[in-house]
Amino acid sequence: MAKARIGIDLGTTNTVVGFVYDDGPAVVPRDAGRIMPSVVEYLASGDIQVGEPADRAEPEGAVVRSVKRLMGRTWEKAVEEGSDRYFAFEPERPAAVHVRHRDGHDLTLEISAPGGAGALAVFPHEVSARILHEARRHAEAAIGTAVEAVVTVPAQFGEAHRAATLK
Repeated sequence: MAKARIGIDLGTTNTVVGFVYDDGPAVVPRDAGRIMPSVVEYLASGDIQVGEPADRAEPEGAVVRSVKRLMGRTWEKAVEEGSDRYFAFEPERPAAVHVRHRDGHDLTLEISAPGGAGALAVFPHEVSARILHEARRHAEAAIGTAVEAVVTVPAQFGEAHRAATLK
């Protein structure tokens, strides 16, 4: 049986999933509406919440928002583009999520575990993958069948941005 095809618009603030019925395009509904916040929360338990629960999170975990601003960017480019307005780049700035140079890679996110139990290093594309996985999982549950997804990217995304999205 062929898989259903969906389109995912991975947005900086929100993500939406669409598909085509015989009578035209439709958006996959969600409990809270038609869009899913592009938000990921890392909990001290090691669990990860995506979408609405992460968006409503109390200060229990480390919440990552607007990660698309860092996709495919170098440290210098992210600062040049003003991403330091959205993310903590300076080690002394109190935050649960810091942007770091790490492990020979240019840009990673350091997620501080609540309660001071260490830190987790993740790449921006790993955070985006969590959002895309949740969008696809929800679409499969809502439609009732396995799906293949096409992910849209902004026209201004360069090759590095597209490659990071594909990771």
